Amino acid sequence: MVDDQLLREQAQQRGITVSDDEINETIEKSFGYLRVPPDAGALADTRSGRHAEHRANATPAPSPTPVSLEAYEKAEEGVYLPPQHGDGDV
Repeated sequence: MVDDQLLREQAQQRGITVSDDEINETIEKSFGYLRVPPDAGALADTRSGRHAEHRANATPAPSPTPVSLEAYEKAEEGVYLPPQHGDGDV
C-alpha cells in the first residue's frame, strides 16, 4: 500500500501517466489474451450471431477416432479392469 502511494507520487512528479486502457491491455497480454480489434466485429456470423473470428481462434473439441471391433479388442488385450460392484466378487 505504501509502495503504491510512492509510485503514484513519483509518477506524478515525473509526469508519467497511464490510462485504464493501457493497464487493461498489459494485464490481458500477461494472461495471453488477444484483444479483438474494433473493426473485426463486422465479421459477424449471421447463423449463430457469434463473431466468426471467435470461432477461428477457439480450440477445437476432440473427436473420437474410428476403430474396428478387432482393433479395439486387440488394444484391450492384457488390460486389467478391476471388477465393478454387482459383478459378483467384491
